[in-house]
Parts: sequence; structure tokens; C-alpha cells
Amino acid sequence: MKKFLKVVLALGLVFMMTGCGAEPQSATFNLNSNGVEVKMVADAEGDTITKLTQTSTINTKNFSSSQIKQLKKVVEESKETYKNIKGITYKAEENGDKIVETIIIPTDEETLKTVISKGLLPVTGSSGDVKKLSLDKTKESLQKAGWTLEK
Repeated sequence: MKKFLKVVLALGLVFMMTGCGAEPQSATFNLNSNGVEVKMVADAEGDTITKLTQTSTINTKNFSSSQIKQLKKVVEESKETYKNIKGITYKAEENGDKIVETIIIPTDEETLKTVISKGLLPVTGSSGDVKKLSLDKTKESLQKAGWTLEK
């Protein structure tokens, strides 16, 4: 009977430990530069970022027609770049005098390797073998680069 209870207790502990994962959390960062508002949301479990969502809003009100044409060309090139990367969602839409670009990047190991190797996600201090992103280190790095962290 004691053996049976030990086994039941041990199994109970295993189930309790596997059921308790890291707490989900997120951090939102903002950067305003040259008429472009960028918002980045880092979703994480514990300290590991699981998804990055970046929304860039470009106010074209004071742009010339040639600048708008060039901007639209860049958006089309970005669309082509991101569409060939598995798992990434990219969309850009015009809304009056604004162009809003949204990029959603899952941060699984394969996607990270691809976006980092293509220079689409700058990661400081990496040797090319990044397997995960740290929320704490990302906060620190972005704030040093001038991004503000929403409270």
C-alpha cells in the first residue's frame, strides 16, 4: 500500500509540475522617429519571447507624390521578403494619409534563425546560434536604443 501511495504522489507531482508553466506576459515598446510611429509588442512566457508584433504607422500627409511612390515600392519589397518566410504575417494598408504596416514574427528557433540571417531582426551580441529571445534583455536593448516601454 505504501508503494502504491508513493507512486500516486510521484505521478501527482509530475502532473503538477508540467501544468505549471511560465507566466504569460507582454511588453509594449514605442519609438517615434521622422514621422514614423513604431509600436512593438513582445509576448512572452516567463523570460522567453514567443511572438513579436510590430506596427509602423507612417504619416504621409507632408510627403510629395514621388516620396509616397518610393514608400509604396519599399512596402511591396517588404511584402515580398516576408511572404517567403514561413510563419510570418505581413500586411500593409493605406488609411487616409497614413500607411500602416504590421509584421508578426513567431520566435520559434527556425523562424528566428531565418529572420536573423536575413538581417530582418537585429540581435546584439549573438553568434548566429540564437535559439530564443530574452524579454529582459530585449527590454534593456530597446530602451538603450531610444524606445520607450509602456507601463
